[in-house]
Amino acid sequence: MQEEVIEIVKRVFHKDADSKITAYTSSENLPEWDSFGQITLMQELEKIYQTKFTFDELIQMESVAGICEVLGNRKNSE
Repeated sequence: MQEEVIEIVKRVFHKDADSKITAYTSSENLPEWDSFGQITLMQELEKIYQTKFTFDELIQMESVAGICEVLGNRKNSE
């Protein structure tokens, strides 16, 4: 799942295939991941995974690892 999320992050933030995006990538170390970028990324994730995230989930999703954790928790609860 992490690789899939990394590919989504690269696409949303217009990064090339060789960009170094990891589980630790967040708004702290990716300048494009600002407040507008966060909204755009969350909208894309909701579209791809056909879901709506709760406010608490959105707060957790501030890094690639956080996104994977929320998605993993949702998958485990299905």
